[in-house]
Amino acid sequence: EMFGFQRICLAKRGHIISQVINPNFFCVMLIGFSTSKEQHIRFNTLKQVDPLFSVDLSDPEKPKILGKLKIPGFSEYLHFYGEDRLLGIGMSTDEESGVAEGVKITMFDISDRSDVKEESTLVLDDLYGSHAAYDYKSVLADPEKNVIGLSGYSQNGESYYLLTYNRTDRKFETILQEEVNGNTSQGIREI
Repeated sequence: EMFGFQRICLAKRGHIISQVINPNFFCVMLIGFSTSKEQHIRFNTLKQVDPLFSVDLSDPEKPKILGKLKIPGFSEYLHFYGEDRLLGIGMSTDEESGVAEGVKITMFDISDRSDVKEESTLVLDDLYGSHAAYDYKSVLADPEKNVIGLSGYSQNGESYYLLTYNRTDRKFETILQEEVNGNTSQGIREI
């Protein structure tokens, strides 16, 4: 459902629930709400197979799904990575059983809003989860410097990963993988 701001309360403006099988949204990214007439939203649902939706909100009373991409796993964190890329951090899951297989880092190509593509994926199979799911400040995502940093937890404690994204080869490259002393309830902040 789309809501518009009216003082402190939110008022319903439109909805797309009937077009979405599972209305439990897990991640939402708003695009262009303060700078342009082109207003879009990206969201995904909490499922073992993660549909990533691209929605046109130029008419709030009649939002329109432009495209969707179904991929195994799910994203718990979304972050713009330049004009035409979207970084997703979440979990990789087995398509049949739904069993988690590690932390999944995905680069989506969002240059065509009606045809969002999964450009590259890296699975950190030694991690059980990432702090990005609960603390957005635990992620470093700087497209200008081409650096991605995230922390996660495994059987051996906590680890910090520093990555870069090679647009030419369309793949993530690990710059640093470091075990961090102790387990913290807050996770590790970006460096």
